[in-house]
Amino acid sequence: DTGVECGHKELKGRCYNGESYVKSSKDLRRDDNGHGTYIASLVAGSTYGVARRATVMSRKVVSSSGSVQSSAVLNGLTDVAVTSKATGLPSLVVMAFDPTSSTTVRTAIRALIDLGVPVVASAGNMVGACSSLPEKAEEVISVGAHNRKGEAIGCVHFSDIFAPGEDILGASAEDLNGSNMRSGSSAAAGYAAGAAAAFLSRRPAASPLDVKVWLEESALERVLVSATPNRVLFMRCDDSQSTVPGSGTQNLGSGICSRSDPLAKQ
Repeated sequence: DTGVECGHKELKGRCYNGESYVKSSKDLRRDDNGHGTYIASLVAGSTYGVARRATVMSRKVVSSSGSVQSSAVLNGLTDVAVTSKATGLPSLVVMAFDPTSSTTVRTAIRALIDLGVPVVASAGNMVGACSSLPEKAEEVISVGAHNRKGEAIGCVHFSDIFAPGEDILGASAEDLNGSNMRSGSSAAAGYAAGAAAAFLSRRPAASPLDVKVWLEESALERVLVSATPNRVLFMRCDDSQSTVPGSGTQNLGSGICSRSDPLAKQ
């Protein structure tokens, strides 16, 4: 993403800045946009995150203006593959942006998945500007957003599952103790990636397909006003690793988690 401010209280001690592949950034390894820090906090933040004990490793591939170059994304994905092989630890990739329709990028994503690394991506927020990944790389877990009224928003037909995406509170890159509120499928992807990370912490040998199937089978069905598929992220909320927190004006606990354990199905 745009980098991560690892000194933020939400991530401090569990976050590391990897390489930056954005040539235009003045401070290459830090988040000069804010998007990456925000998304990381929804995945693994101590207050706003789902997988609250997960470790975050940032690869900066999006510029401060939000522009994306396929060469930067390709380098970032290659870096992740090398690190995954070296550590042997369960991991996943979150791509809360459209990484362009580059054939080489899609090939790198498939190689990561073949390596055993799930890839979670945002579906997009505007019809006509949907992410190219779900359409051209079926292995990716594509996440769409829904609002507080239970309406799917944005790129509805490009999503495998939906998660909250309206007025979501997360970490601010400008204030290491602060927060801000955003909306969109990026936030939804952050929540789904956190759920996937929590699942991997309990099933470290799970394949990317296992993760995708678990997210889909554990989802609440037919609760959105209109969406295909009509699936909403759902998981237990009484586990310290896999807590789905309330956020902003949207209380995730009202429909996204319960005291029962969907993991029991596995």
